[in-house]
Amino acid sequence: MQTLIAITGEAGVGKSTLVKHIKRHAPQTPTASTGQLIRETYDKDNPPLWLQMGELAPEADIRAMVENWIKENQTATSLVLDGMPRIPDQVTWLDTMADKYGLDLRVLMLEASEELKSQRIKERNRAGDEFHDARSAKDANRMRKTKARIIEKWMDIDMQVIEINEDTDMDKLAVHVIFMHGLI
Repeated sequence: MQTLIAITGEAGVGKSTLVKHIKRHAPQTPTASTGQLIRETYDKDNPPLWLQMGELAPEADIRAMVENWIKENQTATSLVLDGMPRIPDQVTWLDTMADKYGLDLRVLMLEASEELKSQRIKERNRAGDEFHDARSAKDANRMRKTKARIIEKWMDIDMQVIEINEDTDMDKLAVHVIFMHGLI
C-alpha cells in the first residue's frame, strides 16, 4: 500500500524545511507543497486576481491540484505533501482521497512557538519571497482558528504532533520520519 504523509502546521513551523531534508535522504519519494502546486499551475506573468490580491487559493483548485499530483505519482511507494490539511474539510477530503487511491494516510502536524514562527517568516520575507509575504498572515490566522477542529477530525487517523524549536535538528527529524513511516 502506498503511503501519503501530509505535513501540516502554521506558516513558519518548518514544513518545507522538513520536506527538503526528507527529499535529500529519500530522493525517490515524490514531494509537493500546495504552494508549489499553485506556482506551477498559474502563469506568473498573468496570475489570477485572488493570487495578485494575496488571497488564499480557491478550495476546488487546491483539491484538483493535489488529486492530479497523487494520480501522477501512483507508482511511487510513498508521497509527501506539505501544506495540507489547513481546514477541517480538507481532513475529510484527504481521507476520501486515501480511500479512493488506496493510500495509507499519515499526518504530521508541526508546532512551534510564536517567536520562532515569526522569526522564520521574517527571514523568508527578507529573502524576497513575495508569495509567502502575501499569504503568511492570512494562512497562519486560518490555521490557528481551525487547528483544534483539524486534530479532532484526525482522531481516527495516524497523526503525530511534533514540537519544533530552535534546537530541532531537521535533518535528524527527517531521518526519523523516513524510517518511522517506511519511506525507504
